[in-house]
Amino acid sequence: MVADNDNDDFTNHTWYLSAKNQTDNSTYFLPFIPGRFNLDNMSLSLNATHPANNETEYNVHSLFGHMESKVTRDFLLNDTMGPNPKNRTFTLSRSTFPGSGVHTQHWLGENHRTWEDLKYSIAGVMNFNMFGIPMVGPDTCGYMTSGILNSD
Repeated sequence: MVADNDNDDFTNHTWYLSAKNQTDNSTYFLPFIPGRFNLDNMSLSLNATHPANNETEYNVHSLFGHMESKVTRDFLLNDTMGPNPKNRTFTLSRSTFPGSGVHTQHWLGENHRTWEDLKYSIAGVMNFNMFGIPMVGPDTCGYMTSGILNSD
């Protein structure tokens, strides 16, 4: 579904009511689904069109965190508005894009307290270094899956 600026449903912000569920034409159908749900499950439809540039959400979804980090860093370095432009900025994000390391650092997210998750976190840090993000941090301690620590 593409929103039209001349359409009354678009200007009244009721266009989303035309999609009854995620199996309607509001969903961007992919040739594969990487998991149990489509990529736009519990999120904005990948077919949604951004009025400012007529890009679909499918094309720009991953850029949100990158642009948010860039604007935050620009604000912190601004002479007139930022807290102190002489200090080095530090922002931490889970939503990054290749090259976001100029503006922010990346956190890999939660892990369980297992050797397998520790192995994956090391690979995750190295992958994000290749994506141009030099400072990456995993949740090294992890969460216990039960009340008993497994020492295997």
